[in-house]
Parts: sequence; structure tokens; C-alpha cells
Amino acid sequence: MAAKIEWHEGELFPRVDLILTNLKRKPEEVVGFYNQRGRCENHIEEGKHAISWTGLSRTRYVCNQ
Repeated sequence: MAAKIEWHEGELFPRVDLILTNLKRKPEEVVGFYNQRGRCENHIEEGKHAISWTGLSRTRYVCNQ
């Protein structure tokens, strides 16, 4: 388990995120990994909304890679 604590200006209490994982890494590396993963998922979500991605054009994986 890793914890990420962030203090934001103007907020009374810190933001605390707990990450429960089976990764065998240092807590800093676990937080970095999940931050990167979240950033990638945000880019995908932005693309879906920006250009109305509805799905893949073909049903077979080979055609869509």
C-alpha cells in the first residue's frame, strides 16, 4: 500500500489518496506509476469527447492495431 498526501493552497485539510496494489516497488514508484496511468486514461477520455470516438472500426484486433 502507498499513500499520497497533497496540500493545496486555500484548503484546510490535505488530500489523501491510498493505493492498494500488489506491485513490488517503492511507494514513490507506485504513486508515479498510477499517476502516469491516470494521465493516459484522461487523454483517452478527452479524445472520446473531443472527436466523438465511438469505438473501433473493425471487430478483429489485427485490423485495429
